[in-house]
Amino acid sequence: MFFRLDLDAININDFDITTIKQYEGKWGKVYNNFPMSFDIETTSMYDKGKKVAFMYIWMFCVNGLVIYGRTWDEYISFIDSYHKMHKDKHFIIYVHNLAYEFQFFRKLFKWQKGFANDERNLIYGITENNVEYRCSYMLSNMSLAKVGENLTKYKVKKLVGDLDYDKIRHSQTPLSKEELQYCFNDVLVVCAYIQELIDKYGSIQKLPLTNTGFVRQYVRSICMRKESYRDKIRDLTIDGAKEYELLKGAFQGGFTHANILSCKETIKDVNSYDLTSSYPSVMVAERFPMSSGRWVDVETYQDFYDYIKKYCCVFKIKFYGLKLKSDVYDTPLSYYKGFQMKNVRKDNGRVLSADEYATTMTNIDFDIIKNFYDFDDFSVKDMIVYQKGYLPRDFLKCVLSMYKDKTTLKDIQEKEYEYLHSKSMLNSTFGMSVTDIVRDEISYNDDWCVYPVCIDEAIEKYNKSSSRFMFYAWGIFITAYARRNLFTAIYSLECDYIYADTDSVKFTNLEKHLDYFENYNRVITNKLIATCDYYSFDYSLIKPKTIKGKEKPLGVWDYEGKYDLFKTLGAKRYMTYKNGKLSFTISGVNKIVGVPYLMEKYKNNINNIFKSFDEGLTFPKGKSGKLTHTYIDEACDGVVTDYLGNVAEYHEKSFIHLEASEYTLSLDLEYLQMMIEMGINNE
Repeated sequence: MFFRLDLDAININDFDITTIKQYEGKWGKVYNNFPMSFDIETTSMYDKGKKVAFMYIWMFCVNGLVIYGRTWDEYISFIDSYHKMHKDKHFIIYVHNLAYEFQFFRKLFKWQKGFANDERNLIYGITENNVEYRCSYMLSNMSLAKVGENLTKYKVKKLVGDLDYDKIRHSQTPLSKEELQYCFNDVLVVCAYIQELIDKYGSIQKLPLTNTGFVRQYVRSICMRKESYRDKIRDLTIDGAKEYELLKGAFQGGFTHANILSCKETIKDVNSYDLTSSYPSVMVAERFPMSSGRWVDVETYQDFYDYIKKYCCVFKIKFYGLKLKSDVYDTPLSYYKGFQMKNVRKDNGRVLSADEYATTMTNIDFDIIKNFYDFDDFSVKDMIVYQKGYLPRDFLKCVLSMYKDKTTLKDIQEKEYEYLHSKSMLNSTFGMSVTDIVRDEISYNDDWCVYPVCIDEAIEKYNKSSSRFMFYAWGIFITAYARRNLFTAIYSLECDYIYADTDSVKFTNLEKHLDYFENYNRVITNKLIATCDYYSFDYSLIKPKTIKGKEKPLGVWDYEGKYDLFKTLGAKRYMTYKNGKLSFTISGVNKIVGVPYLMEKYKNNINNIFKSFDEGLTFPKGKSGKLTHTYIDEACDGVVTDYLGNVAEYHEKSFIHLEASEYTLSLDLEYLQMMIEMGINNE
């Protein structure tokens, strides 16, 4: 297929609409089987004290050819002209972060259908003229820059630095060649990405709506071939709203937290270990609910312990006299997952102690709690149990094949695309497994509509679905097993433990803890071998080799190196210095702009930067990388003067106002008070 990247763009006024070639599909609709993408650039400002924003250039890329215009009237005319010539065609236009552009043009067209996963977060929308807009960000799960970096066949990158967003521009503002190329590359990147997918899958119709859809398609196609697999899944059903709500209540994501005793301290020689493909490894190594649930009565403590030993269990539990043990250094229980609580003492969103604390959990979580907390008593109710077993053979074969491809294809230049695709697929297995099965329907038909779902009806539909190839309960236990594995490290590291995030730990005194990591790796490998023996898998699937012949065993702790300096203020707030490079993770701050700001402000003095990394540190507007999005559904009209002195009118029916905002590090008052009580002071 012809795919042209290196040519000048064409202004809409000079474009002959008849030059677009048609490709026909087979599935009831006639599609353009080539990539199309759309993007806009906008100005946000205040007009007489009110927030306004308006588009000043739009770009449309079709099969590598860029067409552009400066007004919405031009774009509407372009789309209408195409529709009149090809009324029987259905064409798909990809927009990176469709939610943004959609807020600007949603009132300009009549819509027959739209679907969102959250209000204002449209995944796709179809106009009455059969123009379908899809979100390429949802499809790729990558920023536009990252999409460009990962292209393997049609090389084009997102440009940076050639468009100053602080300058006011409008439809009459002259744009330089460099500014135009910046705009054009944004749609060229998306077209190149979609073309690579068309090359792989054969048709634009076969592309899913979201990134998780790729792995769904693959796993479903493998697993659902066999009648035995379909029969097994049909037997795994949810028994109404009560079971669903219990399972949902037990679901937790990854654990991210810091040892409070290490907070605010700049620590030298901090080691880091990561679990290799944590979620896929537990899918293969552990046993999961492999029957429909059975409600049981728990009349004695022995009943409870018998059940959690024999089955996969989910239950509500209430602790009395709960207190963190004196020889452990983090807090597994979440305050926000609790109910019926009395006198709870918190550690940055986690529970240190409580007179009473109730929550929903699995038997795997209970094993964690026993190691980290003492309690006077507990009571259990609403307990459901499942026969446990390995996940189905075909399902695990898919997971292991993706891990093998990710490992063996890495660093092979001619297999770069296949490597990136297998890596993305493997990472998506977790998202696929924890997708909520009961969600309100959010649609768009000339306005946003939220239709509350009937839980029982949704569950009945789920149970009867002929395309279903997974069981909702699996996802709850996948995350539980992964948390347990992480907590074995936190428990073993004792006072040397500093920070954990989902599948990684930071700590000091490496030599002291090598035995733990070696023992853990031996245990998880033996579990994986047992699964291979059970299903007659080749052992190479759990320890594939790289192109250089090095084995990469699944599920083991892998040493990631040592930080020269490390400092944390709590979850998602830490700073590192390694091999002469400063970095940080702060939820809400983009380190790409934040790190240079700190280096400049403190004149490259690393010690002073680490001292400043504390409560009250402020990243000013433009240095945090943070933008405040204001959705405005009313029209705005006015006259604006651009940065060159040119005057023009602006008109928008709805829009998003973007404004750079500052970010100030702050700590919860209760957390600060606890630090004071523990003698943890500023440096």
